[in-house]
Amino acid sequence: MRDTRIAWAAGLFDGEGCIGFWNSGKAITLRVVSTDRGTVDAIAATFGHGTVRARGPRAGRIPSFVWFSGAQTNVAEALRLMLPHSVTKAAEIQIALRYLDNLMPAAEARGALRSYKTKGQRRYRAVV
Repeated sequence: MRDTRIAWAAGLFDGEGCIGFWNSGKAITLRVVSTDRGTVDAIAATFGHGTVRARGPRAGRIPSFVWFSGAQTNVAEALRLMLPHSVTKAAEIQIALRYLDNLMPAAEARGALRSYKTKGQRRYRAVV
């Protein structure tokens, strides 16, 4: 059951998740945004960490909810669990893990992650 739940979380993260830098570009963070509170509560329960918050409605949009995880050991654990199941974000997960394992400097990792984001459209690249 746990492996199925991790695979579900990886699929959700592939489509709705984000890997980013926080704290002046020194810490990797994970986020999933959804208009369904149950979805973000479920991903928080799957990993056992992170914060779920409501985001107020923006003009022309319905309210949404966000799961945020920033503690580096928790982020690394979640990424390692999702990697075998990830398709769309597998290369980004590998970059983040290289940074978290001190195998890649922050500036290089930020640049590599940024190369996957272009005006809201994902560039598909081979897994590194």
